[in-house]
Amino acid sequence: MFKALKNWSEKRQERIHEHRHARVLDLKETLSQIPTGKDLIDFAQEKNLLIRFKSGLNAQAKYLPRTRIQLSYIYPIDRQAPILAHETRHAWQEFNNLALRQKSNVLENVVMKRFGEADAFAIEAQIAWELTEHNLVPKAWALYKKHNKKLAKAYENAVTIDPKSVHNGKARSQVFEAWFDSEHLKFYDRSSIYESKVYLSRTRNGQRVAREFDKKRPDDAPPRRSPAFLRAFGQTSNGGNYLDHFNFKSRHIQVTSTRTKRAIAKLEQRYP
Repeated sequence: MFKALKNWSEKRQERIHEHRHARVLDLKETLSQIPTGKDLIDFAQEKNLLIRFKSGLNAQAKYLPRTRIQLSYIYPIDRQAPILAHETRHAWQEFNNLALRQKSNVLENVVMKRFGEADAFAIEAQIAWELTEHNLVPKAWALYKKHNKKLAKAYENAVTIDPKSVHNGKARSQVFEAWFDSEHLKFYDRSSIYESKVYLSRTRNGQRVAREFDKKRPDDAPPRRSPAFLRAFGQTSNGGNYLDHFNFKSRHIQVTSTRTKRAIAKLEQRYP
């Protein structure tokens, strides 16, 4: 009886693995049928990024630096293609030296995280719109809108004013701007400060920290908190940049929340 149960369990796991593998292939194929999605899938294949579903994942998805993207199986398939695009964009950021792994400068880490997430959410919006527009995943936009009302409204307003904004990057730019007025800002600011706290604590204690991928920067490279550097987050595969005309303001690269300011000051005092 034990042997029969073992065989049944092994066959069940095999079927689950085959089903998940088929779903990954389906997601890749679906994304490859739209312009923005094809660019991302081509990039993932070029960098040999492993894309897999993972049981028990406590998030929609997770990008493991330079190796793989893990997807949660519990989310609707209509959400999974935009989510995969979001995480693949994070991978693109890392390979283009736009993801900070050395988190000792707390404010710099906060700003880099903000721009990385604003860009990924803007790309996710673009993907959801294109999937719905091409009738590949009809519910993609409705689900993106359900989870990101303020960002979706910014995209829709841009398209209403100028339908060409879907393809010239202006709609993405509006989502990027709206991100800084969304609930995501507070969440990711707190997340960035915590990451810096862990990094600084482990460094001081001589513990191993996350693998470093930050490239050595030239002496004349623009500061990471400067528009000259941050505009690179908007690069597209065709040589364009949807942030070319983005109006950088102090609120994008400064902290205005009193609570967040105190948290940063406390951390900088503890780890001078």
